[in-house]
Amino acid sequence: LDLSNNLINSIEKDAFFCLTNLVDLILDRNLKILGDFDLVFLKKLSFFSVSNSNFSRLNNFETQINLQRLILNHNNLESLQDEKFQNLAEIMVIDLSYNNIINITIKTNQGLFNNPFKLQYLNFSHNLLDSNNLQLINIGLVVNLIELNISHNNIEKICEK
Repeated sequence: LDLSNNLINSIEKDAFFCLTNLVDLILDRNLKILGDFDLVFLKKLSFFSVSNSNFSRLNNFETQINLQRLILNHNNLESLQDEKFQNLAEIMVIDLSYNNIINITIKTNQGLFNNPFKLQYLNFSHNLLDSNNLQLINIGLVVNLIELNISHNNIEKICEK
């Protein structure tokens, strides 16, 4: 379902209730905020993109166990919490570039992503991350990583962990 380049400024909580077999959802260049609608019904979703939409809050992706590609670039995200990315066992691509991410909150000892074994492409470029945030991502757990882009941040040192 491609709803990009429209004038959508709100989505009702259960708007996707009947679309249980939906695989791709593209909401680029629309929303002012993400977080009011529910993705819980989209259990087969494998591609989700909301770029260039000026939003600042994230949904939980805990029910998107089949999600493979998550594109959230060119927005106003300032913080990330590990609970938002739980259960993404199939995730291969995450693009969080061109945001204002300055804070990462981790409540577990596994880093930002708890099942990163299939993750191959991770883009955090053009944010406000520092060396401490880089440690919290815990890139060492991402064993199949092919490309990591952390350019254009505030990183001063690379640590062992």
